[in-house]
Order: sequence, then C-alpha cells, then structure tokens
Amino acid sequence: MKEHEKKEKIIDYLTVQVMSDKQFAGHHHNRARAAWLLAKKKYNILSKGEKGDIIREIIARGGV
Repeated sequence: MKEHEKKEKIIDYLTVQVMSDKQFAGHHHNRARAAWLLAKKKYNILSKGEKGDIIREIIARGGV
C-alpha cells in the first residue's frame, strides 16, 4: 500500500471514530466534513507507531 493510500485509510478510520463519538455534535448538514477535519488534525499529531497500529487494525478488519 502506498503512503498516500495509508494516509487516506487512516483519516477515514479516524473520521468514523469521530462521528461515532457521542460527544461529537456537528450540524447534520456538515457533520461529515467537520468530522473529517478533526480526523485530519488528529492524523497530523499521530506518531509513526500509532499510524502503524491503526493500519494493522484496518487490515485485521479486512479494510485493505
């Protein structure tokens, strides 16, 4: 898997996590975009190890 594919998969994974959070209350018209922006911010502060853990989780769930 190429680096940009990994980045996209991780951001998608984080977006789903944000949207699943009961504390996340975005307006229904832009909720997905707001979650995506938060996920992108989270991605930028993840360590290389954390990114690897997420990729392994995605693979374990059959997401690759």
